[in-house]
Amino acid sequence: EDDHVHLRWETSFENGTEGFYVLRSTNKNKGYERLVGSYQNSRAENPASGAVYTYDDYSVDQTTTTTYYYRLEEEDGNPGVENTIYDSPSGNPVSVTFPPGNSESNGTSATCFIMTAMETVR
Repeated sequence: EDDHVHLRWETSFENGTEGFYVLRSTNKNKGYERLVGSYQNSRAENPASGAVYTYDDYSVDQTTTTTYYYRLEEEDGNPGVENTIYDSPSGNPVSVTFPPGNSESNGTSATCFIMTAMETVR
């Protein structure tokens, strides 16, 4: 169905990772907020292994064509370590124009974050 954006990411290792938040904005450079209900607990079996995660964003506006930008926030379980924000492997937030069907849209197919090649924003 074309009523949401499907996000998928994969990690190669999760040393100290407690989990992940999906962040979204309608401005590429600012205004990112955690999506309610997006938190995913770490699924890695050990610190040297990774896992696959998905999140379906049903909170997108279906009445107006809007480009959404997504980032990941990794929650670190190590004391005193700040959470890390990740962009896509290209070094930019992942962008999806919604609703699909216009000339700028790349639809709602799986948008992939690959953390082995992720760019650290902070």
